[in-house]
Amino acid sequence: MKKTIYEVSLNGVYTFYVSSKEQIDIDTIIQNYERERGRFGFSYIKNKNKKSIVDDFMLKNPQLTLEYRTWIDLELHKRMRNLKWLHLILLQSGFQVSYQTVARWVQGSAVPKVVVQKKLEQLFLVN
Repeated sequence: MKKTIYEVSLNGVYTFYVSSKEQIDIDTIIQNYERERGRFGFSYIKNKNKKSIVDDFMLKNPQLTLEYRTWIDLELHKRMRNLKWLHLILLQSGFQVSYQTVARWVQGSAVPKVVVQKKLEQLFLVN
């Protein structure tokens, strides 16, 4: 059976992608989790805590498998490229970023600036 990839967007957390071999209603799963998590209201979430919310979501839903942490990770996979390629392209485009920074963007522990996000979108549209 083919696995299906679903986009999950929780309140205050970056969008991530999960898969399941079973036929599931992802909207119901997200609503139930958000209802439980937001019982006392939502507050600002620091970047270092966003990963723990994603991990908690995955623990409470064992039928799901985490596939891609960010949209950058998904696009790299779709184009069969790796992190080293992305870093090289950014350097060639004139953005002075370290390899570690690009790795943080892909993992979701940091967010690129708006200018860099637009450049990444253009880059993935062209390639």
